[in-house]
Amino acid sequence: MPQTYVMLTTRSKSNRLFLGVSGTLAHRGGARLVWYEEFPGRPQAARREADIKRWARGCKIALIEQLNPGWMDLSVR
Repeated sequence: MPQTYVMLTTRSKSNRLFLGVSGTLAHRGGARLVWYEEFPGRPQAARREADIKRWARGCKIALIEQLNPGWMDLSVR
């Protein structure tokens, strides 16, 4: 089964966060990949995505800053 990722992207630190599931960490236009988790399949990733969607923005920011305090772009170019 291919790896699947739950990811948070943004255009800037103060802007909107976008949560999604993807099979790749490839660069996404003008959006920066600022956080991700890897899962062995889509069902597990979809469950995690659903959990995170219910979180407040502050909790999502804390999650990002644990892995990526500088909000650097983590995407594969």
